Amino acid sequence: MKAALTGNYKAEHLFALTQALELFDIYTEKIENCDRIIALVLQRLQQLTPDPQQTMPKAKHQESNNKCTKL
Repeated sequence: MKAALTGNYKAEHLFALTQALELFDIYTEKIENCDRIIALVLQRLQQLTPDPQQTMPKAKHQESNNKCTKL
C-alpha cells in the first residue's frame, strides 16, 4: 500500500484534487440539506392531504382496436 502512495506528485495536480474534494464535500452537504427539506415537505403534505373516500372513476376513453402487428 505504501508503495502505491509514493510518486512524483505535481503541485498543480494536488491543488486540483484538493479543490475537487472540497467541492464534493460542499455538494454532498447541499444535497443532504435538500433531502431534509424534501422529507419535511412530504411529511406536511401527507398530514394535510386526506385519504381518498371513493375509488377512482373508470376511464372515459375506450380501448383502441388498433393493435400493432409485426411484419
